[in-house]
Amino acid sequence: MLSQTQGSTASRTFGWKWTDGFLVACCALVSLLEAALGLAFLLGQAAIQWWARLGFGKIFLLLPQPGYLLSWISNGGIVRQSSYMILGLGSLLIAGLMAALATGIARRQLWAYWTFWSVSCVAIIGRLVSVGTMTVRKNSWASQNSNEIVILNLLGLALAVAACWYAHQRAKASGALPDVLSTAQKSETEIPALTLFVAAFALFFFLAHQPFVFHRISGSASRLEVLRAVLMALALAGVLALCIARFSRRFATSAAFGVGLIGLLTLGGIALPIPEMVLGAIFWTMSGGLKEPEFWMLAGFLVSCIALMIVSVKETRPQSFSMGAMAAAALWVLAINPAVELTKKHDADRYTLAHDLARGAPYIMYRTESCLLQYKAKQGGGFPQTLAEVDNAIPGCLQSGLAQGRATGGYRVRYVTKGSAPYPQFSLTALPEVHSPDASVAFFGDESGVLRTFSGDRPGSPNEAGVAPADEFLQIQNCIADFTGRSDKSNKFGNDSSAGYDAAQMHYPASFAEMAQQPTCFINDRHEGDTWKGAAYRYFYRPVQQDGGQNFTLTARPLQYGVTGLRSYFVDDHLIIHATSEDREATEADGWAYRCEFLSLGTPCVDPQPYTRAVTQTDLPTDDPKYSPPMPGTIVGGLAEPGTGKLFWNSNQDYLGWAGASGDLQRIYVGLQQKGVLAIASDARPLWFFPGAKTGLVAGDSLFALNDTGILSRVDAKGLRLWSFDLRTNDALLEFRDGILYALGLRGLDAISEGGVMLWRMQLPGGGAGSMTLSRDGKRLYFASWNSFQAIDVKNGKRLWRIENDCYQEQDLCKAQELANGLVVVGEKDRKSSPAKTLLRLISPSGKVEWSQEYPGNIWNFGYAVPRGTNTIVVSGGGTVQALNERGDAVWQLQGLWTSLAASRRPGLFYANVNYRLTLLNADGQILFQPPQEPSAIGPYGKVHEVGDDLLLVEREYHSLWTVRLPETLAKLGRD
Repeated sequence: MLSQTQGSTASRTFGWKWTDGFLVACCALVSLLEAALGLAFLLGQAAIQWWARLGFGKIFLLLPQPGYLLSWISNGGIVRQSSYMILGLGSLLIAGLMAALATGIARRQLWAYWTFWSVSCVAIIGRLVSVGTMTVRKNSWASQNSNEIVILNLLGLALAVAACWYAHQRAKASGALPDVLSTAQKSETEIPALTLFVAAFALFFFLAHQPFVFHRISGSASRLEVLRAVLMALALAGVLALCIARFSRRFATSAAFGVGLIGLLTLGGIALPIPEMVLGAIFWTMSGGLKEPEFWMLAGFLVSCIALMIVSVKETRPQSFSMGAMAAAALWVLAINPAVELTKKHDADRYTLAHDLARGAPYIMYRTESCLLQYKAKQGGGFPQTLAEVDNAIPGCLQSGLAQGRATGGYRVRYVTKGSAPYPQFSLTALPEVHSPDASVAFFGDESGVLRTFSGDRPGSPNEAGVAPADEFLQIQNCIADFTGRSDKSNKFGNDSSAGYDAAQMHYPASFAEMAQQPTCFINDRHEGDTWKGAAYRYFYRPVQQDGGQNFTLTARPLQYGVTGLRSYFVDDHLIIHATSEDREATEADGWAYRCEFLSLGTPCVDPQPYTRAVTQTDLPTDDPKYSPPMPGTIVGGLAEPGTGKLFWNSNQDYLGWAGASGDLQRIYVGLQQKGVLAIASDARPLWFFPGAKTGLVAGDSLFALNDTGILSRVDAKGLRLWSFDLRTNDALLEFRDGILYALGLRGLDAISEGGVMLWRMQLPGGGAGSMTLSRDGKRLYFASWNSFQAIDVKNGKRLWRIENDCYQEQDLCKAQELANGLVVVGEKDRKSSPAKTLLRLISPSGKVEWSQEYPGNIWNFGYAVPRGTNTIVVSGGGTVQALNERGDAVWQLQGLWTSLAASRRPGLFYANVNYRLTLLNADGQILFQPPQEPSAIGPYGKVHEVGDDLLLVEREYHSLWTVRLPETLAKLGRD
């Protein structure tokens, strides 16, 4: 009889069998694996990946263990980083449980067998859910790992069933579970085992459901859900504790009933169901919710709550029923949602208060920084070591108590100097006294006068997001720059891509009054003469006439220096904004303003001014030590001898975007994608580096470079930046001829002199930038946009004609080539026909289409070139090259792999790569020159640039740059 055994029934022992050793080993192994997984979750993503690479996950699939479902959820990518702490603690708790089971089975204790039976049941449920999920979800985590995972799951299911059966048989051999429970009910000090087991199941399913909840939310909502989950988990854990502790077992079943009842009614402490919630749940279930693991986790919790009520009633004796325990447990669960709502209201109140205080914090910072600048100007040296020195030198300048470290306006200001006395730099941080989870706004400033903002109780940095008190400045500047289109009533909203304006039509507004009359400028009528008053700044606008052209100046000053703002601003037709922190009007000579001063949507405060610097090791070619390339990364330098080719630069890690050479051939410019421009002397000496330059053009001794923020700059031979324009796009097109740079960006087509003076500007119709080419005589500019092709007279910026021409994202296809008779050939992608076609069109000088040649839309290596001074059009594609006359008739045709056609500046010649060999041919198709090829056949061939009198730069497959020098007989031929 159970009652005759020593100790409680739950802990009685019986005979050992050798098969019990397998159970002990299984529990011990699961404990070790769960402990390792828990530590991995706590350490982070890298540790989790290490745990998985060791194959522990596959072992988990075979062993019966209660944490299988939790591990499956995390391996499925459902759990976010913020939930790793919960999973880690859960895995460590499971590790402790399995270690206790291993010890209990080794000691042949009955409770351990029954508990292991429960663990096996959980493992069976987990594997059934996993197999079901893999069956109905095509994109599940297991389907991405072949059939191995499915097989391991099925094997694990079989082992779990076997382990469950064996543990049940071993336990029944010395007392069936109903007998144990019946005996336990005879004494209030016995463990209510069934209540314990069901409560454990409920806790498991509740915790397994939480990662799905956290996956959908973030911010303070995540914190509130964590609070809700913790309170509900504490209720279930409290039931487990009452069941285990001897002195509280009499209250366990009563509390379990209350937790199960209210947990069911409130869906785990969320809220009492309402009709809308029920209808939403039904709709979600019918629209595929049954396929989601989240549904089964929630359903498992709700079923466990129902089972908890049933078993708690069954195990409760009338004399041991406690209404107080049941009421306390029920009230605890009922209070979860009100507690969460109360916390939410508290957070909202703190959020409102923090934001109210944050509105006044910038004025504290402006005033403090202005006092520091006044101190520096008065003392004629650096900044003070402490704010107290400012108080002594300029009494009343700082707010009362600020220098002594007392909070002012809800903020405490921290002042730190940098360097040695006299201090040239400082940092100023204002930290809030009132913190909110979503609105802990702090501020940072320094000697630049630029105010930044950030969140959290930490030191700030210069790269934080900016505060924009003069955010109207950028709005007014854009209105002025685009005023021609915005004032055109036929141009809806001022951004009609089909609208175009010649240089003579472009104009700036006469005054703020004229700007206020244009709704598209979004400037209200708050002007006073040539000034306009904003919330914190006053703006001054002046149209300027210079050298027969138009210009303007726009400046801004704080309404009250040191209170509403600190910085003053200046801009002209370069669209480069200059700023100063001194109490005066800004000028073109001042430094550049930061973009974060006008864009407050989290724009980081970084200096936008392009610059050159000394070359570092990261700018030079490098190779991966694990990979042996056919040609190592290097800068060989040196120029090729006549009739030969020579490798100049090679990199297997960087991508070559473009290349150019100075007029005297002493400097080679290598444009590296995603990095910048590397200037290299012809003898291989690295000279300087221009970070962030995306594309460029070399003319004489100058480099015209466009960086990734849309700033166009002219840089001299020493790397000194001479001037800059903001083109407002980083994919502008550039052409240079006779001392004039033509730049086509979002602001239109600009003609800029070498000295940085805007000669004229115009707005071209057509969306996007395809290609731009100057005519042979430099009098016309041909522009192919995404949907049109047009000619412009570059003398006065006037459109000559425009035709429809589809060039969407086909820049190389639509690069115009001019014939000797003045006609122009251009490509087009006809996407409207089915199948799509590639067209080659000949356009007359008046813009009339003379003829079109059709080619397959998917033709391979399609390209064309017109040798200078001829009416011959050389066309490659599909493994052939042929020459067409001005009537479109074929003159000659050759076979082979022809790529990279390019017209030479020498009359009647063109370049091509023929079967991976660089070749110079005449208009009759005769080969005139092929440089000797390297023994490894790695060059020279590729895209050709003619520089100097006889030197070629050849870009090979984005990774190497070669120099090729023509033979003396060819070098003597005339050129531009």
